[in-house]
Parts: sequence; structure tokens; C-alpha cells
Amino acid sequence: MRDKERLKSLRIALWDALAPRMKQHGLRGRRAHGDWHFEKRVPIGFATFDIYLILHSDDFDVTANVFVRFDAIEELAYRRIDFLTASEKTRGVTLGAEIGNLTVGRQLRWTVADESDIDPVARALEEQLVDVALPYVETHCDLETAYKLLSSDADEAATECVGPYYFCAMEALAAALLLKKSSAELQELHRRKRAFLFQTDDIGLARFDEFVQSLADDGLLPGASRARKS
Repeated sequence: MRDKERLKSLRIALWDALAPRMKQHGLRGRRAHGDWHFEKRVPIGFATFDIYLILHSDDFDVTANVFVRFDAIEELAYRRIDFLTASEKTRGVTLGAEIGNLTVGRQLRWTVADESDIDPVARALEEQLVDVALPYVETHCDLETAYKLLSSDADEAATECVGPYYFCAMEALAAALLLKKSSAELQELHRRKRAFLFQTDDIGLARFDEFVQSLADDGLLPGASRARKS
């Protein structure tokens, strides 16, 4: 059997071994663009245990990732974004990271080279789900926890904030509004996030300014001044 066909067969075998294990823990699987997503609904939106495949000529590696989506944060942050499709907006996630970065500070990979690797890798991924991903979901489906991570500029927090800095800055403001933070705290958060974007010449500065202006125009951000050029 040619390597391409053999590796395809191994990928199918791993999916067949992994999907029932995920289902036992309440996660429904789907395959998209070569990656695997195991999802479950949670009160704030949904959580996913994502498996990414890194293909090589004679084997493939897998990595595991956990993400949570806060529907309320995402809907507020991206309600006027026009560079994402409606479907992309509903699939965006708020917090999460690669399992290894959450546990040992570096990426973890599992290699599948032949059939003997299927069961051990499936078992190892299930262990990561049970030991790391599900506890992460349980502790991070809290709006205040999300706000603390999104509003922080610490490196540790940045690990768990998904997407470019300006995305996270927008989500931080959205979370603050949902939590009904004081006007003073909202203004300080806006100032700090914008200052960082300006100082780093971030390409997202204009998008962040547009978002803030939309909040001000809708009366959602009390005391916000019109976006400045400097």
C-alpha cells in the first residue's frame, strides 16, 4: 500500500477509535479541513476538544487543544464585523490553548506511524480530555474568569486568549460591558488596550477604534470619546 493510502487508512482508524471515546464524555465529533473537532454545549456557549493533524511523508502527529466560546461576548464583539462570514462568527472561540501549553509549557504531540499506535494514541488523547480539557472547561465557563484573562496583558493570560491582540481587546471590552463594570473601569480598560495597540503599531488599531466607536454610537460605552488618530 502506498504511503498516502496507508496514512489515510491510519487517520480513519484513529478517528474510529477516538470518536466513541469522545462520545462517552458527551462530545460530538465533526471533521473540517483535515482537523477534528469534538464539541459539547455548555451554558455560556460551547466547548471544543480539537485535534490537529500534522502530516509527514511516512507518519503523522496529532496535537490536542481545548477551547470555550462565550456566545454573549462573541456576539457583542463582532456584531458589526464585516470581514467574517456569518458562519465564521458563530464558530469563533473566546478562550483556550494547546493542551501542552496549559500543562508543561510546550506543545505536546503524539505520533501515529502504524496500526500499533492507534489505541495508545486514542487512549492518551482521552486522558488529556478527562485530566485537562474537561476541568479547564469547568473552571473557565465563568464570565468573570473570562474577563480577567481577556483584560490582562500578562504573558500567562495571553496564552489562553485566542486570536490577535485587538480581537482579545474587543472581547475584553465586551466582557466588561456584560459584567456591568463601572464607567471608570471601562475607560481605563479602553485606554490601556488602545495604548498598547498604538505603541506596537498594531494593524488591528483601526478595527479596535471602529469597535469602540460603534459601542459609543449605540450608547453602550458611557463616556467613550470618538476614536482618535493618535
